[in-house]
Amino acid sequence: MSEFGVKTVEEHVGCDNILDSVAREDRCRVCGGDGSTCEATEGLFNDSLPRGGYVEVVQIPKGSVHIEIREVAVSKNYIGKTFFQFKLFIYF
Repeated sequence: MSEFGVKTVEEHVGCDNILDSVAREDRCRVCGGDGSTCEATEGLFNDSLPRGGYVEVVQIPKGSVHIEIREVAVSKNYIGKTFFQFKLFIYF
């Protein structure tokens, strides 16, 4: 009973927007999927940077999940990001 004297009931809604549905998003964010449609996007930068400049390493697609960014060796570079036209750019 709520504070207003109204009986409340919580019911689960699946990712398919159906009440009491057991549908769940998979790791690729596909409703009812099996995780087989994920696509990996990778980038590796090994070159010297221009003095005071930025170099695009990889574009992370909109809707991406499970994003991992690593510096694989000690560097004087730094990671930066910017949002431009709904795309995330990673700079080193």
